[in-house]
Amino acid sequence: MLTLAGATIAPTVSSVYAIVDTAAPAGTHTEAFSWLLAASLVGASLGSAAAGALAQTAGPALAFAVVASAGAIAVLVALLGSRNLCGASPEHHPGRRTHPGATNGHLATIEKVQVCGSAPTLA
Repeated sequence: MLTLAGATIAPTVSSVYAIVDTAAPAGTHTEAFSWLLAASLVGASLGSAAAGALAQTAGPALAFAVVASAGAIAVLVALLGSRNLCGASPEHHPGRRTHPGATNGHLATIEKVQVCGSAPTLA
């Protein structure tokens, strides 16, 4: 079960960063990624502290129920909010954009990135 949960982390983080890259207006990527990282770290810290306190006072069953509820709410928010992301790219990034290559340092050109639903796709 732990392996299954861990296997979803990399695709989730990649999708979130792709969504922020697409939705952030031109010239604001550094700030957008900084806010994303800060929110992730603060959320993980507060969540860990709250989960530990809840597990010690109310028991692990309630702690797992709260985590499951939070996960369901997160999925609901993602599904409802994904409609707002469709078509965001042309407004914020007219034309082509370049991204540093992952291995050779050259710039790779992406004609258009479309984020609709839960996973970014190249169009």
